[in-house]
Amino acid sequence: MEAKTDSTTLRFLTPMGKKSDIEFGLGVDDSDTYGSVTLFSLFVYFYG
Repeated sequence: MEAKTDSTTLRFLTPMGKKSDIEFGLGVDDSDTYGSVTLFSLFVYFYG
């Protein structure tokens, strides 16, 4: 039997300035094996 995983993520990317962006993410992962997990991510991008 294969384990099932359902995943949903919402991401928002916005400029911080002329040479950088910031991305926020909020998600939910529901796995038969590991249960439910809520996640938050933050990425900062610098351009050169």
